Amino acid sequence: MVPIQLLIVHTQPLMVAGIHALVAHLQHWRVVGHTTQAYTALQHLQNHPVDVVLTEQHLPGLSGVALCGAVRRQFDSVSLGIIGELTATEETIALAHGVGIFLTPQLTQRDLSVLARRLRHHSVRRPQFYHDQRQYESLVSRAKHIPTRLAQSTDQILSTREREIVVLLRHGYTNPHIAAELHISVHTVKQHIASAMRKCSTHTRHELVHYAARQGWLAD
Repeated sequence: MVPIQLLIVHTQPLMVAGIHALVAHLQHWRVVGHTTQAYTALQHLQNHPVDVVLTEQHLPGLSGVALCGAVRRQFDSVSLGIIGELTATEETIALAHGVGIFLTPQLTQRDLSVLARRLRHHSVRRPQFYHDQRQYESLVSRAKHIPTRLAQSTDQILSTREREIVVLLRHGYTNPHIAAELHISVHTVKQHIASAMRKCSTHTRHELVHYAARQGWLAD
């Protein structure tokens, strides 16, 4: 039997080692790659056969949800799993991308058992994970509307105001300058920036601007 090929995208060596150890006990499975970068993962997918991508949510410069969206657009048959805490918006987008398994970063033995069961029953002829039904129902109840596929992917994450502020950040505007330009308070500017950083899973303004630019959101 041709082994099922797993690509791990994660920055924590202990987590990667744990997944390697888990897969080593599964028949017909093989870890074919490990990277800490989303773009390296996409390059690997373009050059090597991969059946399953298991990714961390908080990757450098790009979220796991965004990576799953990019994978889904280019490689429709690849199964997707995310390890990390997601907001309701991120969960909605992840479901729309066909992400089939969600795990918290603090994996318990039960989480590993669930993951092992999903991996063991995975078939390349039916390349989808299926998470716990109760968890799925919880996600759906929190998301008002789950489209089958987001036509514009994650470019709908930022509000119009947030995008305006990120554009000004790219041009070197400070908080007071942004407030004056948009006729809002400095406090409101800070709130919008914090919200945009949270939605994009970035930690600094510099990361936020670069992330938004790579997504093509900053055409102004």
